[in-house]
Amino acid sequence: MRPDRPYIIQDPVPAGHASMAWGTGASVVLHGFLAILLLFVAHATRLPAVPDDSVPVELINLPPPEPPVPAAPARPAAPAMVTASHLFSDTALADPADRAARREFARLTGDERLQQLCNLEALSQLKAWNAAL
Repeated sequence: MRPDRPYIIQDPVPAGHASMAWGTGASVVLHGFLAILLLFVAHATRLPAVPDDSVPVELINLPPPEPPVPAAPARPAAPAMVTASHLFSDTALADPADRAARREFARLTGDERLQQLCNLEALSQLKAWNAAL
């Protein structure tokens, strides 16, 4: 500082910013007024009480439960599995009417031959057990 100039204290609010201080004060006053107004309006407008929609109820006594009905008789058990006592596939292949089937059977590979032999035996067993099948 130069000695020929006096010491000047600067304004706490710089020039051009005075409107900012004025706006802050106005905002605080306006918000306070709106808060008080909101409290009065909220207190004054109470909703009407909702009427109780009760339903009349009549209590009745139930009769005692009926005794349990006995269970229906069980279905008769299925007959036991029929077990094969004889093999019939050899007689089926030996039949002269099945000569073409024998030739085709010889052309099959091992797995296919075994599967076809089992199928032929199953059909032969069914035929021996019940000819109507």
